[in-house]
Amino acid sequence: MTNTNRSSKIEILAPCGSYDILIAAIHAGADACYIGGNRFGARAYAQNFDEQAIIQAISYAHLHGVKIYLTVNTLFKQHEITQIYDYIRPYYEAGLDAVIVQDLGAFSLIRSCFPDLPIHCSTQMNITSVHGAVMMAKQGAKRVVTAREMTLDEIAAIKQQTDIEIETFVHGALCYSYSGQCLMSSLAGGRSGNRGRCAQPCRKCYDDSYILSMKDLCSLTHVPKLMEAGIDSLKIEGRMKNVAYVASAVHAYKTIAEDYQNNCYDEDKAKALSFDLANIYNRGGFTDGYFFRHNGRDMISVSRPNNQGVCIGTLIGTKAGKVQIRLSEDLYKQDVLELSCKNSEIIEITSGIAANKGELVTLNCPKTKLLKEGTSVYRTKCVHLIEQIESNYINEYKKQPLNMMLTAKIGEPLSLTVSTMIENTSYKTQVTGCVVEHSKQDNLSEDMIKKPLGQLGNTDYYAACITIDYSTDAFVPAGLLKKLRREAIEKLEEEIVDSKRRPAVKTVKIEDGMPTNEKLLHPNERNTDDTLFIRVSNLIQLEEVLKFHQNHEILINGIAIPYAVYSQLEENHKTSMIKQKITYFIELPHIVSKADTINQYLPNELIGGIYIRNIDGLAMFANSDFSTDYSTDLEIICDAGLYCYNQLAFYYIRSILGENRKIRFIMPRELTISELQELSDMPICMTLYEYQPVMLTANCSKKSTGHCDHADAIRKITDDKNNIFYEQAFCNRCYNVIYNGTPYNILDKYRESSFDHIHAAGYCMQFTIESAKEIEKVLSDYCRSLSNEQLIIGQKTNGHLYRGVL
Repeated sequence: MTNTNRSSKIEILAPCGSYDILIAAIHAGADACYIGGNRFGARAYAQNFDEQAIIQAISYAHLHGVKIYLTVNTLFKQHEITQIYDYIRPYYEAGLDAVIVQDLGAFSLIRSCFPDLPIHCSTQMNITSVHGAVMMAKQGAKRVVTAREMTLDEIAAIKQQTDIEIETFVHGALCYSYSGQCLMSSLAGGRSGNRGRCAQPCRKCYDDSYILSMKDLCSLTHVPKLMEAGIDSLKIEGRMKNVAYVASAVHAYKTIAEDYQNNCYDEDKAKALSFDLANIYNRGGFTDGYFFRHNGRDMISVSRPNNQGVCIGTLIGTKAGKVQIRLSEDLYKQDVLELSCKNSEIIEITSGIAANKGELVTLNCPKTKLLKEGTSVYRTKCVHLIEQIESNYINEYKKQPLNMMLTAKIGEPLSLTVSTMIENTSYKTQVTGCVVEHSKQDNLSEDMIKKPLGQLGNTDYYAACITIDYSTDAFVPAGLLKKLRREAIEKLEEEIVDSKRRPAVKTVKIEDGMPTNEKLLHPNERNTDDTLFIRVSNLIQLEEVLKFHQNHEILINGIAIPYAVYSQLEENHKTSMIKQKITYFIELPHIVSKADTINQYLPNELIGGIYIRNIDGLAMFANSDFSTDYSTDLEIICDAGLYCYNQLAFYYIRSILGENRKIRFIMPRELTISELQELSDMPICMTLYEYQPVMLTANCSKKSTGHCDHADAIRKITDDKNNIFYEQAFCNRCYNVIYNGTPYNILDKYRESSFDHIHAAGYCMQFTIESAKEIEKVLSDYCRSLSNEQLIIGQKTNGHLYRGVL
């Protein structure tokens, strides 16, 4: 196994939901910690840190050579974007090492106001290819956190084509949906994952099983391959997890990474540490995620969504109130065990004994008549392991070496110099005391000096070396030495922390979400007519839309079609059907791969625009190399998944695509009418109708349930409250889109006065799973709405227009 990066230190990045966990993570060997403040983080329900705690965390981490990254990875509404500067400023001055960002408006503002503060592109930004990574590197990002769905080859390709740092999730929970592309929590429960308040809908029951609940990721045995791929940071998930979870994961990954760097990697050791991690938390075993494949049933925890423990034995026999278990693993006192009953009930017992692997043990147990011999016994809590973790990383831990040199010469001031090395940088400081006088009692010995200086029990240091230059008849009381030691350490720590601080920055006045000294791009002029844009998903839908357009007095200004539909038109020699006074847009895929290029779709004389769904698509177009004249004339529609919750995000995307280009942005799906009105000067295309997408996933429930036929299809799934969702498969690219089962439809609302100022770029309808008949009904309703006729729509939802989202 050849590793060009073996000599490079790889970062172990720890999740810290509280200050106690941060301390334990640092003691366990973390090189960096990511934390959230009490605002703007993607884990709003973690304990998180207030301002004082964040500054304290930055100082403590820097004393140990550890970096702190602050999560600012939510989407910012217009009234919030102006608050970012004041929020980040005290942490910036305290020496914050980086911010993790999702929102492009926030990215732009932070880059402008704090140009030397590294910005990491959050996995919520949903960068899935080298295209997005290269673009964000050019935009000034220091690091990209890759989507969990990327293969190792795709990640390695980023490293080969840009010098941007790569951070990759290696351990912990996996979302069923691509991060940043899930709206199921907000639509089903009013809590937005994009706002840090995910209600975890993927952990709920669908079709009587947990087909959306992913097993937890564990990559410990793959650390060598990850390092060879050029990954810079191994990220552990879990800001909602406890101290034992975080400390044990940090220790395991730190150990294996260092072993590989030191040419002593042992796979059996990695497997043993993986077993320890499974004893802390796992959902039906671990998965190695998407590093080496697209998806699979064995990635799903179908039977239950929570911790399932590890198998430690088999039920051999039962008596009244007793069970006999043949152990396949060691058993410890206070182990919590689970036994499954014949009626699917779970019985939980606590072991009062310890025993070795292979032994037959008898334990007290209720309801033995419900148990079945031969079933597996699982341990869901191992107190012994938790106590080990507490001992190693909380109560006792590895301390930093401290060198001391004391000078105690009669007639000279008592002097103590202390020094330490942090991340290859030496820090040294000196303190002095009173003038040394003659002793009136016994002569001074080395031990009498070293003992009080070396008493560092309540500090984070141990005395690595104590050097003494003294007069044997000097008077140096132990209390004075301890006082001097405390002063020296405090001064040393102040110097270390101060070396990482930044000078206070000048106050920047923020108006309308933008520094007043920065020139803004002007939005497109407002449309005065009822401009209508339609997106279709297949040839049947396109034919129905065009037929309706020809047979009714309805003006359609633009139609977006997938490239597969355009290919069908070419193959069937039907391209003439789109030679009308309509601008046709080629729709870029939901997920862009490293093999995709814009030249696959353009230039094309029949195509007048591009429909961009995400940052990778934005990057692929922005970096295109076809004719400048042709490129300038192309119109752009940016999907709602390319989030623009604030004006600054609009401006930033315009700056990438070109100031003079005609651009429309599909209305954000999680904003209310009043919040959309704050964006009324932006070129928003207001959605009138669609089945709203709630998840974009690399996994496939057809495959998870054993029915994958590699054919595009739409299947219905139902949750435990009988809410219906539709899952559409895109088998040629191996991803799925799940839609809310109730269509969003405001054809009976949009002409009300409250909507007057939120359709600057017109209106849009998006057709995905509809039949031709259903499309005809929607378009007919649109025509009736133009005539102010009363509509009878049926079952529908208004989305978040009135109820909002947390």
